[in-house]
Amino acid sequence: MARSKDPLASATTTIWTPVLRELGFRKYTSRSFGRVVDDQIFQYIDLQLSANDGKEFAVNYASMLMTRLQEHVSSTTFRRLPRGKSNDGWWDTTTDEHANESMLDICDKTKTIAMPWFQKTSTATKLAEELAILAHHGNPHTFFDLGCCYATANNLAAATDPLREAIKRFQQTYDEFPKRTWAMKERSLAEELIAAIRNGTSTSLLSQWREQTAVNLRLTKFRASTTES
Repeated sequence: MARSKDPLASATTTIWTPVLRELGFRKYTSRSFGRVVDDQIFQYIDLQLSANDGKEFAVNYASMLMTRLQEHVSSTTFRRLPRGKSNDGWWDTTTDEHANESMLDICDKTKTIAMPWFQKTSTATKLAEELAILAHHGNPHTFFDLGCCYATANNLAAATDPLREAIKRFQQTYDEFPKRTWAMKERSLAEELIAAIRNGTSTSLLSQWREQTAVNLRLTKFRASTTES
């Protein structure tokens, strides 16, 4: 097979992709990969090109709860692979040699840094532990995710407080800038889940959200590969 003229594309195809496939990831977009674990968590990893000249790239990764209604790939758990002493790692792809060296380093860090973290966030209960740490940043999405994780894990007693906090913070977000209409939509979803917990229908609601998320994010093939394995 002819090698691509793009050093990064070549290194990704020949070096990183085989490693990710062995780890259960499949191609998601031209520069990203994903896998579904426990039929509840979508784990995502991608290459981000430099905004300046596109000759450098970073690697971001995240775990997303599918039983929270998601319209696109988004999560407050996004991390970036480090390089040297920097947690904001960027790698060079100016030549084939540089791209190959960079990708070999990425493969090592995928195995030693990203994969252990993916394992730590591979269920709703485990993901909740990560989100509880992130909650001190005050992002309303984190509180919503956390409440959904608790509800998915059937820890309904723990779910209500973060959902209420999410509702309060989504309202504050909207009040600060009314053009953020998405905040009111998210608030309504959090209120819907609290109501479902109260009347005993949260399992059904979360299942509906998971199925819709799978459609919105085009995750059918990832769920099928999980079932087959």
